[in-house]
Formats: sequence, C-alpha cells, structure tokens
Amino acid sequence: MKTTIKITTDKLPYLESLGRRLSKDEVVEADKDIADFFVKNGLAVENESSGNESSTKKKRARNSKGHWKSDDLSTPTINEAYE
Repeated sequence: MKTTIKITTDKLPYLESLGRRLSKDEVVEADKDIADFFVKNGLAVENESSGNESSTKKKRARNSKGHWKSDDLSTPTINEAYE
C-alpha cells in the first residue's frame, strides 16, 4: 500500500525506490512502512490530500450530447471546460 508524504527536513533523506535524495517540501509516494518511518523520525508528514485525491480532481464538463465542453477564451478567469 502506498502513502503520500511531504518531506519537512533539510537533511535530504534518501528514498531507495526513487534512487535519489529528497528535498524539503517535496511530495512523494512511498510504501506505507517507509512513509511511517519518515513520519515517526520527523523527516516528513503525511500529505493532506492523501486518500482524498479522487474527490478533489476536477471533472470535465459535458454538453447535452455528452461531448466535452471547451473553455471560453473571452472569460480568462473562468474555465468552462471543467465543472
């Protein structure tokens, strides 16, 4: 099982599954036991969006025929292509 964590330390911990060092404020997905180790030792915190990603994903808007709507470029602050 995978868990998303956010690195909170300047110590640059090494994550073997990625084969590299991690930087502060980096968000990564790790096995549950590795993520628990990082959190327990103060190297990371569990990411708030972990597990809620499906509810926060934007859904494409569709017209009455079921086709995707496009964005109206005359309204730059509103994206009509998504609900």
